[in-house]
Amino acid sequence: MRQLLFLSFLLTHLSLWSQLDQLFLVDGSILMGEILSEDTLGTKFRLNTNQDTILVSQSDIIKKFSNDGSMIFFSKGRYHVVRGHYLQISTGIGPNYGGSFHLNAYYAKRFTPGFSAGFGAGYSVLAEFDHFVNYEFITPHFYGRQYLTKLNKPDRFYLTGKLGYALALGSRSFGLKSYKGGASLEGGFGFQWASKKKTKFSVEFAYYLQKSSAQFGNTNSFFDPGFIDQSSIFFERRIFFRNILRLNADLN
Repeated sequence: MRQLLFLSFLLTHLSLWSQLDQLFLVDGSILMGEILSEDTLGTKFRLNTNQDTILVSQSDIIKKFSNDGSMIFFSKGRYHVVRGHYLQISTGIGPNYGGSFHLNAYYAKRFTPGFSAGFGAGYSVLAEFDHFVNYEFITPHFYGRQYLTKLNKPDRFYLTGKLGYALALGSRSFGLKSYKGGASLEGGFGFQWASKKKTKFSVEFAYYLQKSSAQFGNTNSFFDPGFIDQSSIFFERRIFFRNILRLNADLN
């Protein structure tokens, strides 16, 4: 009977221990309780023993653990979010083949601490020197990200992939009668760093491919670039290749 009571007591305390936030300090002590807030001054912490609220200097903290497992903490209040959903806003430019501009938004879920996936849409402008034309597209696509770095690193490297279908917006340019979009594919390599804020920034280098087709012709009107000499129309199929430098923000 005593053994059963002791086992029940031990399991209860282990369960309570696992539900508490923990602060590991430079002097070797461990504080158990609840992380209330964090700023540059320190971490506001409610002790589990007497419910007192204290402010612990960031310089005195070696590491922290959150009780829900959604965050991994590092020195000076920086942390990674490893669970839950997030909204990513991304902007990028491509210098090659006339240049390009990209603006994307994704809604994604972290299925594991290292992998997330979701869906979104992007707006892109692809310039082309051959015909001095700008193509505009809206591209719904699926999105995935896989981290390559272990969770205990404040700076994390990752791979991304996107698969979608570009829809032409039909912008008017000299000599361009019409154009269509097509399937798009993108792969990237990025770097994200831990911060004190909920918004996490990352820099990404990506390679973008997209199918398209267009009809061109000679225009005789400066004031109406959409007026095309019908006898001069010709058709081209193309695949756009773009190197892209992206700046991303994850809104948690």
